[in-house]
Amino acid sequence: MKKSSLMLLIAMVMSLLAGALQASAYNDPNRPVNPVYEMTVVEANENTVTKRGFSNAIIELKNNELLLTYDDFSDIQDQSTGHISGKISTDGGRTWGTSFVVQGNIGNRNVMNQGIVRLKSGELALFFLKNDDDTHQFMYMIRSADEGRTWGDPVQLTSSAESGNQPTGNDRAVVLSSGRIVMPIFGKGPGITAGIRTVYSDDDGDTWQLGGIVDFSHLSSTAYPTEPVLVELKDHRLMMMIRTTLGKIYKAYSEDGGETWGGAIATDLNSPYTPYALKRIPDNGMGPLMLIWNNTTNPAERRPLTMAISNDEGETWTNFINLQPPSGLGVYDAAYPSVTTYRDELLIVYYTKYFYNNFANSTLPLKLQIWKLADVTAGTGFGNATALTSSVNSVESGKTFKVKYRLNSVAAAVYAQDVSVAYDPAAVEFVSATSIKSGVSLLETGTAAGEVQLILASAGAGNAVVDATDIVELTFRAKYVSQATTSEIRIDSATLADGQGIEYAAAASSFSVQIAPVVIGDLNHDNKVTIGDLALIAANYGKDSNSPDWALIEHADLNHDGKIDIEDLVLQARKIKK
Repeated sequence: MKKSSLMLLIAMVMSLLAGALQASAYNDPNRPVNPVYEMTVVEANENTVTKRGFSNAIIELKNNELLLTYDDFSDIQDQSTGHISGKISTDGGRTWGTSFVVQGNIGNRNVMNQGIVRLKSGELALFFLKNDDDTHQFMYMIRSADEGRTWGDPVQLTSSAESGNQPTGNDRAVVLSSGRIVMPIFGKGPGITAGIRTVYSDDDGDTWQLGGIVDFSHLSSTAYPTEPVLVELKDHRLMMMIRTTLGKIYKAYSEDGGETWGGAIATDLNSPYTPYALKRIPDNGMGPLMLIWNNTTNPAERRPLTMAISNDEGETWTNFINLQPPSGLGVYDAAYPSVTTYRDELLIVYYTKYFYNNFANSTLPLKLQIWKLADVTAGTGFGNATALTSSVNSVESGKTFKVKYRLNSVAAAVYAQDVSVAYDPAAVEFVSATSIKSGVSLLETGTAAGEVQLILASAGAGNAVVDATDIVELTFRAKYVSQATTSEIRIDSATLADGQGIEYAAAASSFSVQIAPVVIGDLNHDNKVTIGDLALIAANYGKDSNSPDWALIEHADLNHDGKIDIEDLVLQARKIKK
């Protein structure tokens, strides 16, 4: 075979392998967890009209659907002709409907770099860049009142000056807890100092103000900061992360909602000159932060694509997992990620490369990975977790003891709970359950042999469970045992639901109690049953569970019927009779 023919054959095989690997899941045996689902969500190859998916964003719709928006370009270059398309999923991202145009091309080149948020009015807002040329790039916004099916006319956010460049990256807009919309941008224009800043709106996007600039004056003039991304911290400061040429991710803080910014600070995270995604997961103000970026010191690489979790508001990062590996057959660029939370899963979309014509041509399809939130955050202390606690760890046979059911942590505001508590009916018996959390009602207590079901609900938004707290106090009685016995009480299952009716499973827990044997009828604790014990019953004859000193004399109720009467005297007399 001629050398040229051999090289052609090798190229063809490599191209086929690249395409096959492009569609397959990256299942890495060296990483602790893997995605539960993976697919190419936007095809771009030699046979498709779409040649570039590139920037993208996903948002959850009100009717349990997901909307994906993305660049839909005729070629792979930034200056290629293109518009913004969308797809809808009705099954949590496993399948997607036919694409449709979300925003037609109103630029000389294209429209691109979209991001979607839900406004405080309930409408959707999509932000995008109108790209006319290198010196005319401005941000616009469109609204949808019907969950993304139709959209209004574009409204310009940034200056329409004769020249300027004030774009942003994809999936960048943020709605703060105050309702303010903040958009990080970069660039310059007449009367506008070049650099990184924000634009913000306090009236649902009707009017916009220009924020201050991030100070990079103490750094190299060749840092070329660009494509910032930001998140609201739990103390309501804003943290911005900024793409630079300096080999590290840089960050800056705002204490006034993006109106002014401090100086740029280097993190210890390596990064080439590529963009990032930064989100709170889930985006309810309660979860940890997630960062997705190209974690490499090679300035020419866009791989690996790595995600990490911060449980201390961006000070340190853990749980590093590669979405796309650093090398390998069929491994190419992976960048411009977006991330959203849906139920107990994370959906992460990013562009990668597909080659054809013997690697002479390439396209930029979009890949989707779906991860379990619990897998990604494992070991960080985040999530829904139950606990059973008690002030005692041992109890005498026949005595009652109390156990508290609590939520140790929650991933979303909890409005309803369905909790199953299991116990050994040979060792303990269930007596009662009472809500001890103000505003949370114990609506039903279902009982069966060895199991108690608790159905709870919060009375309105102000009473949702949003942090660690005791919920229910359960009372059990230790049964009489002939020898010391350890008995376990456990949460078999706990289903929690948030204000949108979304259900989450909480981690189970257990509590063990040591039951000490006693001589049945030995009421004065002298290790024998005699006339002295009978006298104690006689002295408290007629008392019942409503008596003020019942807790002190309950042990004289030998048949546990809630009262001390002739039946208890007879039972004790039989024990004394020789």
